[in-house]
Amino acid sequence: MDGVDQQEPAVHRYIDAQRSRRQRYKVGKQRYLDIAIAIALVGFLSTVALARYLLARTGGEPR
Repeated sequence: MDGVDQQEPAVHRYIDAQRSRRQRYKVGKQRYLDIAIAIALVGFLSTVALARYLLARTGGEPR
């Protein structure tokens, strides 16, 4: 039984390390999702601004 007792802390450290690694992956994944949403929003707003600019420059309604 003495060998098993010595291995328990190592097993717990391994499990804690795996949990920590998974948690970091989730945080990283969320960060990439936030960045992707921000880039998509900037692209959409840029397209709208360009369309409004072109309409104002030509002075009329779209054909």
